[in-house]
Amino acid sequence: MNRVDTTRWKLKVRRIEGYMASSIPILVKKLIDEVHKETIKNLSGPQIKPGIPGYADDRIGESPVPRRTSMLAHSIKREKMTDVLMRIYSDPKVAPYGKYVHDGTRKMKPRRFLKDAIEKVKSKNWKEIKATFMDGLQKRGRA
Repeated sequence: MNRVDTTRWKLKVRRIEGYMASSIPILVKKLIDEVHKETIKNLSGPQIKPGIPGYADDRIGESPVPRRTSMLAHSIKREKMTDVLMRIYSDPKVAPYGKYVHDGTRKMKPRRFLKDAIEKVKSKNWKEIKATFMDGLQKRGRA
């Protein structure tokens, strides 16, 4: 028996799948770019003159992270893994001390430049991105 789709459900499903396939990679890239920009901002704290011990500066331990050479900021990389999955990280080949700055040590409290950036971008942009995405889904579902 041949059934006719009078509700055009299959057509709606194809439109929604097409929208999701095209819009999610764009949204992921937008979020990663925002996180990268915010991370670099977190790593652009007050310049500390080379040769002066860092612990003598009262700004140590605060965000934005004080810097001497900007190598940590240069080590922040973005990498596309799939269409909908990207990662952002501090390259240990460029700045092997990045994990110690981010996570802290026994003698130094953590300065979470990447985690703070993710939290800030998530809180700032999540509602806007969700609303835009849902509006697009509703338009394709109703058409």
